[in-house]
Amino acid sequence: MIGDTMDTDILGGFQIGYREVLVLSGTTSRADLQNFAFRPDLIVDSIADLLEPTDEIRTQLEQWLPSEACVAVG
Repeated sequence: MIGDTMDTDILGGFQIGYREVLVLSGTTSRADLQNFAFRPDLIVDSIADLLEPTDEIRTQLEQWLPSEACVAVG
């Protein structure tokens, strides 16, 4: 689940057992995370960070995705 709001998008992903990516372009900021009992699996500043991932983000995505999918990521 990719979303920009902790109390809807990320909570929904958490409740159904999905991996969650919080994009900080929405209403949730890093400071807001302390207000929630759950945490997203990955936090990125922009959706563009998933299209051109840093090595750290790429490593995380490769752990989650089949190798065929990782070819299309960055």
